[in-house]
Amino acid sequence: MQLRTRTVAVLLLLLLLVPVLCFGKIKKRKVTIDRNQVFAGARLGIAAPLAMGRADDEVSFRDVAAYAFTASADGMWMYTPSLGLGAEVGYTNYPYKKSYWSSLNQRGTFDAAYKDIYAGLTGRVLMGPNDVKPYIGLGFGAHCLRNALNFVSTYAGTGADESVSYTSNKFIMGFAFAGGVLCKIAPKVQISTTIRLNVIPFLKEEEKTITDPYTFETKRIMMNPHGNQNNLTVCVGVHFGVNSPKVKR
Repeated sequence: MQLRTRTVAVLLLLLLLVPVLCFGKIKKRKVTIDRNQVFAGARLGIAAPLAMGRADDEVSFRDVAAYAFTASADGMWMYTPSLGLGAEVGYTNYPYKKSYWSSLNQRGTFDAAYKDIYAGLTGRVLMGPNDVKPYIGLGFGAHCLRNALNFVSTYAGTGADESVSYTSNKFIMGFAFAGGVLCKIAPKVQISTTIRLNVIPFLKEEEKTITDPYTFETKRIMMNPHGNQNNLTVCVGVHFGVNSPKVKR
């Protein structure tokens, strides 16, 4: 499913309203999360492909892919009351951007998808003494990228055949910078809004020789012409304490 720009804008507004509503509704009590407190939960949000790291005359991830939903599950161990260490796994499936690939749709049948399954380690620094705490964080982990493209030309089997099909599977390391707001709404329940820059810089264009299934001729194609798959995500998360909290008020 391809998200329209207006839909994305409304969803982002709703996501960003979460900390504002929390700030207005929650009584600002002085709260310190106890050391060794453990939280586990999940996040859901929107991922936006970026052109970061690409020159103006180069094809970028923002050109070929559209906005997508993203989901993740994570856990956090509070090493100190203000420093959390954790792990996460997540999944994003970007549809192709119709405006970029429209010319191929007019010359045949086209489909593409850009899937990202990732797992990594995270760190988070909480600030402020109250139930509503801003935070900053870092992440580092591995991305399993599966990019598939399939174009069947109207002229398949003829000398004018332009058909191209490939699946690229890459295992690439990446890192992330994050910031957000955490709201403690119950002794064992927290909700959060996070804005995160995911940097996946090591995916490169790759030439590959394929054999035409109709003419059996070989030809060179370019896989992953967009290069890196950097993206920006905005997510809302819910996390639950899995051990007995000790909170100072």
